[in-house]
Amino acid sequence: MKDKIEELVELCKQINDSWHNNENRDGWKNLRLVPEVATQLTAMPLEGETSAANQIDVLSLMIDCVDELAIPRQILSIRKYQLSLFEHLEPEAELQVTREEVEQEIQRLEDYVNLSIPMEEWCKKYHKHLLFDPVERTLEYETIIYEVEEEVATELKDEPRCMGFCFAYWAALRTAFAKRGIEWRSPGQMNPRVHFD
Repeated sequence: MKDKIEELVELCKQINDSWHNNENRDGWKNLRLVPEVATQLTAMPLEGETSAANQIDVLSLMIDCVDELAIPRQILSIRKYQLSLFEHLEPEAELQVTREEVEQEIQRLEDYVNLSIPMEEWCKKYHKHLLFDPVERTLEYETIIYEVEEEVATELKDEPRCMGFCFAYWAALRTAFAKRGIEWRSPGQMNPRVHFD
């Protein structure tokens, strides 16, 4: 069991490094790695090193290293499991996240995947200032985003990360989605009066 925990901790470090290292262009890999690690972690019995408190903290660390709205349904499942762990806590447990914060995140994600809630309403409620293409809330988008991001990362691997990179990135994303029959609009298209560098 100890070896397995060490393996999962190492994976978490990889996720963290990938997300926070600006020179590393492999952050998209977290979209698959986070749910994979969560699946392994949640399969372990709640005892010793895999106590409820440890699992809550590790899951929080992982979720913080991924764009939750790229894979909202997967993150929602992880958050719900995380919430269930609070029932197993000792009263004195100190955690990186509170039950209330997890509940708020669950509500935010449930509202996001609820397509009957208009995008503008969701943005206003959760203080998101840039509009986004509503297709990003669909299951189809979530299902293919990993392969799309992998394709874009390969295409732009030699593109310098400087002013204007976001436009090259959005153009590559648009092309990758179009190959799959999805018409995706970039933040630049959705927010025409906003200045992007």
